[in-house]
Amino acid sequence: MGPEALAGSEAQKNGIPILSDNNYSEWDASIRAFFLFIGFLDYVDGDLSAPSEATPELLMKYKELTQKAAGVICQSLDTNNRAKFWNKLNKKNPKVLYNSITLYYQSNQSKNQARVFCNLQAISCKDKELKNFISNVRVKLMHLNFVGIKVGKPPANIDISDELLSEIIVSKLSNGYDNLQIIISEQRPLETQRIVAKIDD
Repeated sequence: MGPEALAGSEAQKNGIPILSDNNYSEWDASIRAFFLFIGFLDYVDGDLSAPSEATPELLMKYKELTQKAAGVICQSLDTNNRAKFWNKLNKKNPKVLYNSITLYYQSNQSKNQARVFCNLQAISCKDKELKNFISNVRVKLMHLNFVGIKVGKPPANIDISDELLSEIIVSKLSNGYDNLQIIISEQRPLETQRIVAKIDD
């Protein structure tokens, strides 16, 4: 088994999720924690380059570990992300590969912001799944921050009204939570952090 395949199996065993369009923050936190644990964080965060004066054995070891770090990243990408980011230029350069992923998902481009906001609007709350719903809401709110969408109260420099976003979240509650919707509605003006905390009670 080569370094890339070995890296992939290690990543999955250590709980790194497969990166999709909906879980960047979870993926990033998991892969950075894993790299920190195995001593690979400098391969994506630092300026770790091949030693200029080293024996062939050390250079071979450096090459193997670099490929292994890139392999961890590659094996944690879904099909679309692998096609988008994995190429001949970065397949053996984990820092370039990692940076291309983070730049894309933390981009402030309007297209990326729209995608993240649509993902928030797409979540739903089914009966008896309130904990899962509020967990998804917290992740989606974090994603808004990652792509530079500012939530707040006018007339501050914001992109989305905090009250409007709160109304969207409350509207996602299923009919089985009518009483909760009434309680929250009585607390207007709504604020996202307050209603998230209330739903999570």
